[in-house]
Amino acid sequence: QIRLQQTQYQIGQGETVDIVPNIVGQTGGSVTWSKDGSTQLPEGAFAREDGFLRLTGQSSAIGGQYQITVTNARGQSSTQTVNVQWVGSRKCYFWKPNKILSYQQRKN
Repeated sequence: QIRLQQTQYQIGQGETVDIVPNIVGQTGGSVTWSKDGSTQLPEGAFAREDGFLRLTGQSSAIGGQYQITVTNARGQSSTQTVNVQWVGSRKCYFWKPNKILSYQQRKN
């Protein structure tokens, strides 16, 4: 059985999301992550054998539907789905009377 704290994530440029599943009853089996049906994870995705998945916001390719599949020693499988939405660059705006400045404009 696979338990996840949440199944919906948002990630932006330069951000990191760590997904740490709680896997119960997996003895002598395997854990596999896939994205959009492929076990070839995109650049910025790193999976460990214990089920940990780290996503780093490098490009929109990191967004999509991820699945973790746990197969026990008897060949029984359990799967959970995680949806990751790419939000791109998060801009910060500051209010100044009669003018809105982006973070970059305010720094200069």
